[in-house]
Amino acid sequence: MANAFTHPEAGSLTRLGLYKPGAVAWLGSLAVLGIATAGVVTGPRLLAPSADQAAAVAPPAVAVSTPSQRDVGTRLQFLGQFSAVNQVELRAQVGGTLTKIGFKDGDIVHKGDLLFVIDPTPYQIKLSEVTAQLESAHARLDLASRELCVLKR
Repeated sequence: MANAFTHPEAGSLTRLGLYKPGAVAWLGSLAVLGIATAGVVTGPRLLAPSADQAAAVAPPAVAVSTPSQRDVGTRLQFLGQFSAVNQVELRAQVGGTLTKIGFKDGDIVHKGDLLFVIDPTPYQIKLSEVTAQLESAHARLDLASRELCVLKR
């Protein structure tokens, strides 16, 4: 089956320029542009009221009053953001679980104010262990001192 566009003898259509896809698209868009331009130019005339209808419509009623004069207090409004004058970065020097926070975001904090309370239980356990070691060392010292006194005699 021979196709007119692929057949060797049908090449005369393409050689003469009768079939060009770009030309067809260009002509089609030109026709659409012409129709759209005609609609824009004549459209308002079709929708506008006639001169008789425009004259028959009464003008709208407008209320008029005299301006009043009085003193108005000075009032200024500004949009903005607040930022702290001094900023402090808090870093813990010891580890632990916080049981209480002594301030809220945005509060003014002064030197010496309570900031955090850390759970004292782990520190109390460590203190008890070290105190027991200290008492054991004192007991060994006492024992060594007594044994020295016995040997000197």
